Amino acid sequence: MVCFLVDITTNLGYISFIFVYLQENLVLDYMIFTTEDNRIYATSSDNRVIAELTFTVKDGVANINHTFVDDSLRGQGVAGQLVQAAVDHFLKRNLKISATCSYAFLWLKRHPEYESVPSETPAGCDINGRH
Repeated sequence: MVCFLVDITTNLGYISFIFVYLQENLVLDYMIFTTEDNRIYATSSDNRVIAELTFTVKDGVANINHTFVDDSLRGQGVAGQLVQAAVDHFLKRNLKISATCSYAFLWLKRHPEYESVPSETPAGCDINGRH
């Protein structure tokens, strides 16, 4: 399986497409992420937020402080896709990466190829402590 991210700039901001391929270019799934100043998110066909990652940027360091995935999407790798989209977004802007969101913190630990700024082990996300 191969995943890749495509960013497109529109008048509404950045839109990220994550494509998942298996075998000979067979598309299994994709999700459209929209990137705004301090968040990356996806909406359902009725414009309900179904996945979201928020972050702050200070002194050249982007800090992921919250992830949310709708119950209907849990266990399908969507949170990981959000963090990957955020990391790609940060690296394109030459930002260092940190996480106070517990999910993103563990994701970065599992992906040492992305150098992150050390931070304390978070107890939960900044927003409601829920992912």
